[in-house]
Amino acid sequence: MRELEIIADEIASASPQGRFFRMGPARVVVHNGQIKSVSSVSRSKLSSRSRKVVRERVLIPGLIDCHTHLVFAGDRADEWNRRLKGETYESIAESGGGIRKTVLATRNASSSELLNLAKSRLRESMALGVTTMEIKSGYGLDLESELKILDVIARLKKETPVSIFATFMGAHALPREFSNTESYIRYLIERILPKIKGKADFQDVFCERGYFSEQESIRLLNAGKKFGLKPKVHAHEFERSGGVNVAAKTRAVSADHLMVVSDSDIGKLKKSGTVPVILPGTSFFLGAKKFAPA
Repeated sequence: MRELEIIADEIASASPQGRFFRMGPARVVVHNGQIKSVSSVSRSKLSSRSRKVVRERVLIPGLIDCHTHLVFAGDRADEWNRRLKGETYESIAESGGGIRKTVLATRNASSSELLNLAKSRLRESMALGVTTMEIKSGYGLDLESELKILDVIARLKKETPVSIFATFMGAHALPREFSNTESYIRYLIERILPKIKGKADFQDVFCERGYFSEQESIRLLNAGKKFGLKPKVHAHEFERSGGVNVAAKTRAVSADHLMVVSDSDIGKLKKSGTVPVILPGTSFFLGAKKFAPA
């Protein structure tokens, strides 16, 4: 790729210490998609055309979206109205909505349908500046459907310019065909994990009341390590139900959501080297009154 030179009216920059400042007219050189240099130029060197071209534009490094569930079919728009009327996420899930509803639609969708839906969503993200994305499975919850989702993610890696990392999230919810989480955890460890070796970078688990316990989550994530899957955790989305402990004990890459988190929880994450990831959009989507202490 040839070098791209951009002459800008004004550059706003930030120092490594976080101090924000403006440096006036500047010349920016981009090489192979990376900002190679930024240097000041005299205002007399700026042509009227240069000012017009770059006015109200932003040149930034690509954004990283480190928590997405991009590959799925169907929608749960009707549940938004139910939440506005006071129903909780948990009660909607118990009545057949929530994750299980999306699982049914995703299982029934073909690989090509899922790929086209995912590409459309990915294009929207790219238009907003996202160049790196983590994509989770978790709307299959059986061997065939989870492999289908992971294969779609692999095709997105090949067929789009976005840098993509795959996360296996078989422990997103308990599928209908299992009567308890213990039998499903065994199924994940014995049947699915061996089949997805090399197809994902991470493994995630929804450690929450009504989903998977602290002990089950640790057992599953440690089993995944044997297949090269680095641990991640959906933690403390609804209450302090052990997700942070799971992240600390498994030295997870990240603990995500953290809407209900204490100072001691944050200390545990810091000590284990786990990155806390907050998702404020979730609070708005759920109509929740709790937000992560950003």
